[in-house]
Amino acid sequence: VSEAALSRARCGRYSQFEIQRGLPVRRMVRWFDGDGVDWVAKTELVRRINYRRLNLVSDPPPVGRFDVILCRNVLLYLTIELRRKILDRLATVMRPGGLLVLGAGETVIGQTEAFRPSARYRGLYEPAVSEG
Repeated sequence: VSEAALSRARCGRYSQFEIQRGLPVRRMVRWFDGDGVDWVAKTELVRRINYRRLNLVSDPPPVGRFDVILCRNVLLYLTIELRRKILDRLATVMRPGGLLVLGAGETVIGQTEAFRPSARYRGLYEPAVSEG
């Protein structure tokens, strides 16, 4: 991820086109304020998000328990061994019921047992619950 992309994300400013892509109007109004032609994330939302650069292959997993991890269009460039390693590490920092968001061409199926497809949200993944 480029520092420019992280900086832009930290600003929490989105165009009308960007904000409407998959975000229901009720949530848009709840979490964003209109500012001219843009929408700006409310302080309450910005405080809940941690944007940082992380090397998924070599850096230790982030500290904390996460509700959502966005890892879109990264794994498809890696070997199956690295994908498994990264997914297993990400699963250790997810909260139960948390969600992993991958790119449209990516999946956990056949990659790891640490995640399973979400029963609630099509195309997203939840940490697998170990039996026993």
